[in-house]
Amino acid sequence: MEQQKYLFLKGFIVTEKIIAEYFEMWVKRDFAQLQRIFSSNITYHECTGAMYIGMIELKAWIKASLQKQTVLMWQIKNIQQIDDQTFFVEWFFKARETQNYCFDGVSKIQFDNHKIIAIDEYAAKHNIYRPYQKN
Repeated sequence: MEQQKYLFLKGFIVTEKIIAEYFEMWVKRDFAQLQRIFSSNITYHECTGAMYIGMIELKAWIKASLQKQTVLMWQIKNIQQIDDQTFFVEWFFKARETQNYCFDGVSKIQFDNHKIIAIDEYAAKHNIYRPYQKN
């Protein structure tokens, strides 16, 4: 039982590092290790509604994004491990296109053999307000 728990924890450390490495790729604008961390069968569902299936579509999206967008920050706030293959990542994203913008988000990231096989992103406005707060 202790051996299983250790392997589960060790897997978490490896996958957490892969997640952080992917987020950092956007800030550094360096995707040289993309095929090492993503499965060739990747399914990536962006928070905008766009979906990319397979490495060819993923690379095409990244190439197009790099031409119009500069990621200024993609900060991981929290990572929750659901099982040995599924993680929920809470994050803050800031970028510049014609102007700066930012939002908060959550990604469901799934792994297979220490490679990302699926990402589903969800976004929320960063500015929070309480319209019914009593003073």
